[in-house]
Amino acid sequence: MSNLSALPITIVFHKNYNSNNRSRCAYWDLTEVNWRSDNCSTQELSGGRVQCVCHHLTSFAILMDPFTHAANNLFQSFVTKVVLSVSIVFLVVSIIIWISF
Repeated sequence: MSNLSALPITIVFHKNYNSNNRSRCAYWDLTEVNWRSDNCSTQELSGGRVQCVCHHLTSFAILMDPFTHAANNLFQSFVTKVVLSVSIVFLVVSIIIWISF
């Protein structure tokens, strides 16, 4: 047997729960100590399954992206900025009171 690296490896994962979140097939790169998804393709199947087709053998997983809705990201960003601004205002007030006494 030669040239086994040219054969694609197909793995089907079953999600523990049905979700509208975006799935991505990935593998753990030991040299970069990071998840990578190059040379892998992802296909959502029926029944809460995800099919990964990759061209190498390593440790595989599906990564779930919980932030797929742009409106939620915009709202979270707005709330974060408001809360941070209020915190900074109260920090400045606290410093002024501390210096005054």
